[in-house]
Amino acid sequence: MKFGTGYLDHVLCADKLQTRAKIVSRNLLRLKKVLSYDAIAFRGYSGAGMAFPVSYVTGLPLLLVRKTTVDNKINDSSHGYVLHGDERKDITKYIILDDIIASGNTVRDIIRTVERRTFHPELPSRVECVGVCLYSIEASSNRHSIDGLRVFDVGTPGVRYTTPGSRPLRRPRIKNG
Repeated sequence: MKFGTGYLDHVLCADKLQTRAKIVSRNLLRLKKVLSYDAIAFRGYSGAGMAFPVSYVTGLPLLLVRKTTVDNKINDSSHGYVLHGDERKDITKYIILDDIIASGNTVRDIIRTVERRTFHPELPSRVECVGVCLYSIEASSNRHSIDGLRVFDVGTPGVRYTTPGSRPLRRPRIKNG
């Protein structure tokens, strides 16, 4: 029996996931040389499908941000918290990993949720999002930022990154949604 995968093709097909996860892992480690971050935040199936293997390869801890309802409750209460993450206390900066940016609401919701849930006397008072990383090759356009955050293409092999404020050597390939 055959199943359709639709937009999740790159995370549901093992051979495509393996190839893409290697590319994304290499690019995230390359990006880490010019952009300081400690963790990868994600949400949803497409985020999880890529974040777990990439975390395994890179050793970067994860911040899982669950979708909530209007009254800030988790859609399925059997799954616990709105924000899950490594119990390390040295996470101060993170990137968001996703396949594409459509309206930008996922990015905004992740940032809001992490900001609301990270205050603890022993932790830094603020955990900062420092960029959005898109892994879908289909995500190509001229979008370079969202709400002041740089957007990086991590799905294309061989992308070169430069220090913040300088011009990228290759334009990020991101789809406006």
